[in-house]
Amino acid sequence: MELVSYSALMGEQSAFLTLKIDTEQPVELRDFVGAFTSLGNEFERYVRDAYPGTAADPKMFVREVRYGCIEADMITGIAVAALNHMEQILILEDFVRRWGERFGLLRAGHVPPDQLNTSAELKDWADAAKSIASDPVASHRITANSALCVKH
Repeated sequence: MELVSYSALMGEQSAFLTLKIDTEQPVELRDFVGAFTSLGNEFERYVRDAYPGTAADPKMFVREVRYGCIEADMITGIAVAALNHMEQILILEDFVRRWGERFGLLRAGHVPPDQLNTSAELKDWADAAKSIASDPVASHRITANSALCVKH
């Protein structure tokens, strides 16, 4: 099996997601990993439901870890070569918007209607929040980005 570098994989994707976790407290390793895997799982679900016949194969790459901040990029592996750059960005922006809306509702104590219907979905949302749950000033932010703006 041939190893492909992060830069090469990023070069194949014209759009990607970035997850940034800011904490003052240490993060337990399982919670750290859970934050990223839950995002990938939720993105796969989103693509499957919103774009029938389209598959995603998300891969996470930790870009930077420093005191109080962990930053990772997720290439989506959307398996539709016909998507142009703008379509990919629009898909990612819609996912980020939905993720934020859902997190806001959950934080306010409301379960979004017709969502979180399976134990896998509930587990992913719990895992997404664990890395920041025990730190009162912690936060996480997901952004949609364009590889056209990234310097390698």
